[in-house]
Amino acid sequence: MLALVFLTTLFSARVADAHLRPHNLWTVAQAQAIKIIRGTRLDVATCEGIGPRRTRNRHFSCVGKIAPSSNPARTVQVTYILHPLGRYLGRRAAYVTTNVRFAAFGVP
Repeated sequence: MLALVFLTTLFSARVADAHLRPHNLWTVAQAQAIKIIRGTRLDVATCEGIGPRRTRNRHFSCVGKIAPSSNPARTVQVTYILHPLGRYLGRRAAYVTTNVRFAAFGVP
């Protein structure tokens, strides 16, 4: 019985820490390289890690900007939370965005 409790505890701890595995942790530069949010291509993206300060994070708070070529004065700002889902693979990297907000500037 004690062995079963030990194994169950060990398994639970491993599952709980699965999201902290190195392949789920990205650098700020990798997060900023993601330029497509909800099908919209960003001109600029700036991100910072959420949580304890370290070189790699599992969540990022980001701000992107879009300046339409038809009217660059009407810049659109996009704020979002980026959640990597696995190893960083450039354009093929898997991620999810939450709390996505679009805000237009220069629009009456």
